Amino acid sequence: WSPDGSLLAYDGRDRISDIEIVPAAGGAIRRVAATPEEEAVPSFSRDGQSLYFASNRNGRMQVWKSRLDGSEPRLLSAGEGFNTVEWSDGYVYFARRRIRPEIWRVPAGGGPEQPVLTSEPLPSLWAYWRLAPQGIYFVSRPRASSLGPSEHSLYLLPWGAKAVQRLGTMPDGLPVEPGLAVSPDGKRVAFPRMTQPRSDLMLAEGFR
Repeated sequence: WSPDGSLLAYDGRDRISDIEIVPAAGGAIRRVAATPEEEAVPSFSRDGQSLYFASNRNGRMQVWKSRLDGSEPRLLSAGEGFNTVEWSDGYVYFARRRIRPEIWRVPAGGGPEQPVLTSEPLPSLWAYWRLAPQGIYFVSRPRASSLGPSEHSLYLLPWGAKAVQRLGTMPDGLPVEPGLAVSPDGKRVAFPRMTQPRSDLMLAEGFR
């Protein structure tokens, strides 16, 4: 969603992934940029005038920024980047990779990248993190050990803190996509759960 709720941005696939925008009330679909490369997982800037997205225009998925019509494209991340969101601190946060996400950030106006979480989340959980007033919520699990399979858990990294807080155990059946949604007050988290042949929308609450 755009900040004012008037537009939706998404990636549509026809052989390759391209970003499109459509009015939330319905109307004509317009493609942001018709390029032969992949463009995926868009998000709006806080002022609603630009889009962040991942593109392999340089041969690997990196964080890009452009106007809503695709003009003035600008590369933001020197390394790989995926699944971006701009926060109120002036930084754009992103998963480093889909295979091994990590969480990094870069100034919205450009600048050096900074690591935020380099040991979490674990592989295949690139969509399971969200920013909230309390900090960064994410799902991860300890690496498997001789004691048996490890459980997924929900964690919080408070803003300005270095220690991660474990909030609770997540159920089995988390799909790769789409991931978490955190309520504005940070006290509830919604997430999907696959229980073949159906899927459920789950809600966890009671956090600070």
